[in-house]
Amino acid sequence: MSSTTPVATEMRVAPKHALGGLHRVHWAVVGASLVLTIVASWITAKNADQRQRSEFEQEAEQAVGLVLERMEKYEGGLWAGVSVVHSFRSRGTEMQRGDWANFARSIDLVGRYPGINGIGVILHVPAGELDAYNEKWQAQYPEIEGFSSKPQVQSRDHFPITFIEPLEANKKALGLDMAFETERHNGAMRTMRTGMAQVTGPIVLVQDAGKTPGFLFFAPFYRDGEKTRTLEDLEGMVYAPFVVKQLMAGTLGRQARSVALTIRDGDVVLYNEETATSQRGEPALSTTKAVQVYGRTWTFDIRSQATATGLASSQALTILVCGITIDVFLLCIFVVLSRSRHRAEQLAQTRTKQLSDAVQHLQSTNARLEESNGDLEQFAFIASHDLQAPMRTVGNFALVLKEDLDGRINDEEKDVLDTMIRATARMKSLIASVLKFATITKDEGDTQTDLNELAKDIAWEMGPALEAAGAKLTIGELPVVATSTDGMALVLRNLLGNALKFRRKDTPAHIRIHAEQQHETLYLHVIDNGIGIAPEYQAKIFQVFQRLHREDEYEGSGIGLSVCKKVVTQLGGTISVHANREGGSTFSICLPQSCVISQTASPQSAPAMSQH
Repeated sequence: MSSTTPVATEMRVAPKHALGGLHRVHWAVVGASLVLTIVASWITAKNADQRQRSEFEQEAEQAVGLVLERMEKYEGGLWAGVSVVHSFRSRGTEMQRGDWANFARSIDLVGRYPGINGIGVILHVPAGELDAYNEKWQAQYPEIEGFSSKPQVQSRDHFPITFIEPLEANKKALGLDMAFETERHNGAMRTMRTGMAQVTGPIVLVQDAGKTPGFLFFAPFYRDGEKTRTLEDLEGMVYAPFVVKQLMAGTLGRQARSVALTIRDGDVVLYNEETATSQRGEPALSTTKAVQVYGRTWTFDIRSQATATGLASSQALTILVCGITIDVFLLCIFVVLSRSRHRAEQLAQTRTKQLSDAVQHLQSTNARLEESNGDLEQFAFIASHDLQAPMRTVGNFALVLKEDLDGRINDEEKDVLDTMIRATARMKSLIASVLKFATITKDEGDTQTDLNELAKDIAWEMGPALEAAGAKLTIGELPVVATSTDGMALVLRNLLGNALKFRRKDTPAHIRIHAEQQHETLYLHVIDNGIGIAPEYQAKIFQVFQRLHREDEYEGSGIGLSVCKKVVTQLGGTISVHANREGGSTFSICLPQSCVISQTASPQSAPAMSQH
């Protein structure tokens, strides 16, 4: 009987913040995450604004550049017309209406110069020559009734439009005198004085039914080339009329832009690109650029298509929303974890108390069981001792009675006495076996058994029985196991004794003992070539007092294999039996690796010793 020591269980109460609300660390994590989210959102928004500002400035420059580039292309067309006029002058011939039409077709006016309304020639006509001019050019335009310079203007010099292509779209402009209107006249004088291409201020073209802002683009040509730039030497001008809206459509219409333009000449709006932003609010980005355009200052008001509120970077807003969402989720997770930890700690405290109570109850139960086992062992010892005494007395009296009555009793009476003697002997054997079974206890302490030595000792003890039966015993290389010698000796003696007892009458007995290692398990096999065991009885034979044969066939108490099972079970192993190929039985003892101190010589050991 062993004493037990109660297990002391320490119960600690968690701090209040750990049981209920969030710890300050949790709040610090959430706060830091929120600050990082705001900073990241601000930096992203700032970078997005800077990037958008840079892209806006670049696109604004590109839009202005496209307009200037297109004006330079138109200027090239005007100077091409001047060259054609000079080519006719150099040959001593005067250009006719058809010649100019051929020129306009040759330069592919519509295809190469989108947005232009036409291209024509304005001649300088002094006041005294105006009637001759009208008469001369009336013959060139027979389809136009009453062709003449118009309107009638009191001026020293006149500048009527003499050629214009395409004629059908610009018929109203034919014969129009530039001197009748200030902006047209000023533009013509500037191009005369500078010898350079110039544009007029904002005007309305007579051929424009929409009455939208436009301008004229002049390039001068002189009688003596460009040696002098006086009104007397000015022969005329090649010009192109423009409606600014059409010009911008031809210049910018094919460009995918995120900016809108407003073009002003002084206070006059030449072009205003209506966008959705003008109806939603102020644009997010805008800039103003004043550009010199052929003698005029054009002011470009450029604005982004997005409104000030719409420019807020979607990336920054996304980061802010996602960051706040993550912070909320993080806070929820902390709350859930805190509550879960609180419930877990409460459950742990409850389970710890229950476990402590269970341990105390188990210790009390173990103490009572050990006391009860001790009492049972003592009772079994006393009972077996007290029972053996009367059995011996009965047996002795039966022997004495048989000897005294020898010759005076018949055979039937003699058989009765023999039966009494055998019964008392068997009773004594059963009592001894019960005592042995009841007193088997689990090994305690640090013990070990060399199964090689133990098997050899048992073979030597059973030598006479083996020799009498003509049996052969083969012992392979066996390991050293962590158990007492007495327990394993009981097992091997019982198994070897059964192998001898249940041998075949007509075949020499051959018993083999060997061990093998499989993974983390040791198998100890005892193999015989005896009468074997039917499958339906292979589990039943390990029960106490289970016999498969009558006593007059095979003697025994029926408790030996029960002893083997009890010893092996106390070692944490199992024992089983199955038929082998020789027709006999194989008893296999399965022991855990923890029972093995040293391994066998090889995974499948060969026999190391034989005894006859």
